[in-house]
Amino acid sequence: MTVAQPYVGEAVPFRTILVSNTTLFHIAAQELGNAMYWTVLAKENNLVDPWINGLTTIAIPALFDTTDTSGILGA
Repeated sequence: MTVAQPYVGEAVPFRTILVSNTTLFHIAAQELGNAMYWTVLAKENNLVDPWINGLTTIAIPALFDTTDTSGILGA
């Protein structure tokens, strides 16, 4: 009998924060240690605009690609 292995995304926890009137640059700098990681947050949260207006829940991944520091979404 084969036991299904959990999808890695299910096993890797992430946390959420509630923010308003800020930018993904600011959140990335605070939460991930580098403002250029805003693209990680954008991809994780299906966002294309780094400006956040109004109350928004942002998922902060526990693991992410640290080699992409271009700061260009989709690069």
